[in-house]
Amino acid sequence: MYSPKISEDLVHVLYFVAKDRRMPMTRLVDNIIRGALASNSPPQGKLVSTQSETGLPQSEPCNAVA
Repeated sequence: MYSPKISEDLVHVLYFVAKDRRMPMTRLVDNIIRGALASNSPPQGKLVSTQSETGLPQSEPCNAVA
């Protein structure tokens, strides 16, 4: 599976946001990406679910600035 690298400056910000929200960074990033995809037109008319497959609660959108 393809796993893109996240820029180091974003990892730094994401780490502290996730720590503040007491959630794993992976879940935070997943929630942010799902929210961004849901608010934009998905390619080829595909629907993007904002509910994670794990059934874990979704977090608020992140507006953190480094």
